[in-house]
Formats: sequence, C-alpha cells, structure tokens
Amino acid sequence: MGEDYGQLSRVLVSFDAVLLGAVVEGLQEIPTQGDRCRCPINPLVHRPTLRHDSVTMRFSAAAQVLLADQWVADRAEEGDRIAALLRPVAAPFARSASATFAGFGAPTELLDALPRIQQQLEQQHPPPMQAAQPTADALTVVFRAIPDLPGVIGLDGAQRLLLAEMGAAIGRLVYGVDALEDLADDQRAGAFNPCLVDGKVEPSRLAACLEMIEDAFTNIQGAIAQLPWQRNQELLENVLVQRQRMKAQAARETIDVPQPTWWETLMAVLLQMWVLVRGAAGDSPDDGEGDDIGRRRKRKRQKKKTRDRGSSGAVDGDGCGCCFEVACCDCDLCSRARDRDCCDIDL
Repeated sequence: MGEDYGQLSRVLVSFDAVLLGAVVEGLQEIPTQGDRCRCPINPLVHRPTLRHDSVTMRFSAAAQVLLADQWVADRAEEGDRIAALLRPVAAPFARSASATFAGFGAPTELLDALPRIQQQLEQQHPPPMQAAQPTADALTVVFRAIPDLPGVIGLDGAQRLLLAEMGAAIGRLVYGVDALEDLADDQRAGAFNPCLVDGKVEPSRLAACLEMIEDAFTNIQGAIAQLPWQRNQELLENVLVQRQRMKAQAARETIDVPQPTWWETLMAVLLQMWVLVRGAAGDSPDDGEGDDIGRRRKRKRQKKKTRDRGSSGAVDGDGCGCCFEVACCDCDLCSRARDRDCCDIDL
C-alpha cells in the first residue's frame, strides 16, 4: 500500500486486506517471494513481508483502499463531517486502486455503489440477512475475480462457485459479528442495527443474526476443506472460523435480551390455562378416532331420547326418526347406515 498509494495509506491496513492476501496467496501455484519493509511505527525495525509488486500484494492492497474508501463514504453519508472532508483527499488513491482492480478483471461498479445501496437498504430497517446482503455481494465480486488472477492454480467450475460462495459467507459473517459487537453502541446512538427494533433488542432478530453467523461458519468450513489450497489453509481456518467464533461468542455474552414483563407472563399463563380448560370441556375439536367416538356418543343420546318419546318418521338426510342424522358423513358408521336400516346398527 505504501508503494502504490503513498506511505500515509499504510494506516488503513486492516484484517480485511491481510485476509484477502492470505486467500490469494493460498491459491498461488508458486509461492510469492519474500521481502522486508520498514515498520511504519518504528522505522528502525524491518518486518518480513512479500514482494510489493506481486499479484497477492497488489490485489489485496487495491481491495483494501477501495474498501476503506467505501467505509469513509458510508460515514460521510451518515453525516460524519471528518469523513466528508477526507473523501475528496482520498479520491485519487481510490481511482488508482479501482484501475488496478479493473486491470485484474474485477468489476468495481458494485463496490463503488456499495455505500449508497447499504444506506438505502438500512432506511428500510431490514432484518440481519437482508442487511448483510450488500456486503456479501461485494465480497462475492472480489472472490469471483481470484481464479483469473495471474499465477493462481486452475480451478474448475464447481471450485470457482465454491470460492464465490465463500466470499459471500465471509461477507455475512463479518457483517453479523460487527452487528453483535456494535449493538450496544448503536442502541445508545440510535443508529441502525439489524438486531434492533424501535431502539430495543428484538429476540427474533438476534436469533436470526446468530443463525446467519452459524450458517456462514458452515459454508466457510466447507469451502476451506474442499478448495485446493497450496498453503495458508490452517491459517484461514484459524482466522475465519476459530477466532471469529470466539469474537461472536464474546459479543453475544454482552447482549442483554429483554425478558417478558410480569403482565406478558401472566397473560401467557392465563391463555394456556384457558386452552387446557376448553380442551377438557370438549370444546376443542378432536380429529381421527376422537371425532368418531364423539359422534357415536351423540347418536346414542339422540336414539334414547327418541325412543323415550315413542316418535318415529324420517328426518334430515338418510337418517330416520330413531337415530336421527346417523348417515350425516362419510365415516364407517354412516356408510353402513346407507346400506341397511340404520336402526339395526349397534350404536
């Protein structure tokens, strides 16, 4: 980043750039030659790195500058004055990174539109899966370009698709973990968070966010296990799965899920008691054998009343005066009643 975009850009180096570099280098057929550079914090110290002009370093550096530019743009759209002032200063570097990225065959239209798409989406207060979709789409574009980079081993169609899905899963994972870590701050600031509804933690949305993260872990683990890595496989599994899982768990433990009030609990208990009482009184409909038994008991009572009155004569349907609507449905008893005198049937 220092060689291509100026020494000041080195402060933008983040987890995202290093992770992307590890993925690209892991699929390079021939390992990138090592190099050394001065530490920006302590110029007297040299740190081991890879050649700055390698595909791995140039691709990940360009992606980092573009992602940083989108992060600044997102903050500027939210009204951050410092971000609004920084974006024009960083614009030339962003254009240079975009040209580098395009030179590798990676389209930048979606990355350029990401802040606008994300802001428009968040105005609708979507749940976690929908809120994470722009980030997932952006990383899908980035990972879809990796198989065509110079020096990357040949990947078949299924492996290319698997790599793109891995990018989407990483996008959902990073977005979901960030949402958990930022939940308390977003709640205090009144900012958007997919786990909040009207400024309160919504249990169903929190559960959806945790489910999205777990699904992302599953997809990432599957991709790491199936792709033909030349190196860095254990590193990627450690960073993307083990450490991210620890971050998600730590963030989850700090979240206070609202418990139902005493009034909501009382109403739920009363409703459950009402359902049980209605069922015991026979008001709730039964099915199967219970329905048939109920009809037989009713017909027995009707038959006894009619015989006590000594009345006879046909009534509704195929029944008769002594057993009333005995042929009222398609049960076995009514079917037999239609075939012979219903009074001869043992009710």
